[in-house]
Amino acid sequence: MAEWLGNGVPPMTPDQWLRVHRDEDGLGIGGTVEDNGTVEDGGTVTSTGGRYFTSGAYRDTDDGKLDYEGFLSPAVLERYAQYMDKHRRQSDGVVRDSDNWQAGIPRNEYMKSGLRHVFDWWKAHRGLSCRDGIEDALCGVLFNACGYLHELLKEQRRGTTDG
Repeated sequence: MAEWLGNGVPPMTPDQWLRVHRDEDGLGIGGTVEDNGTVEDGGTVTSTGGRYFTSGAYRDTDDGKLDYEGFLSPAVLERYAQYMDKHRRQSDGVVRDSDNWQAGIPRNEYMKSGLRHVFDWWKAHRGLSCRDGIEDALCGVLFNACGYLHELLKEQRRGTTDG
């Protein structure tokens, strides 16, 4: 158990946390968890009032907060970055900035390109050969969907979206 320096709540085991309750003066020892607290992995007690860690640390709940760590895959993002980096070299040999696409590409261009990549994905899925393989096809779909959404969000911020 970690040494308690007297600030906040002393370090406790998860079982001890179950005996912690909130009262008008803050945290107290004894009784039950009044707001249906439950022990999660790592000895975290989550309650409607927040998350209390066995180290004595406290964090607000994560209710209503976006879970980027859960929604995104580092392996997918790394493969996508490799795809994007591979396609930075233009036909004239000039290497464009990584964020060049954010300067603006019409949505209809994203749609046309995106459908070509969807077609390649579909072919690969059916065991047919496609231009650059299924991973590049999927990265191309992702690029065009992200680009289309980027343009749509820009237009919405300017108030110029058709719906």
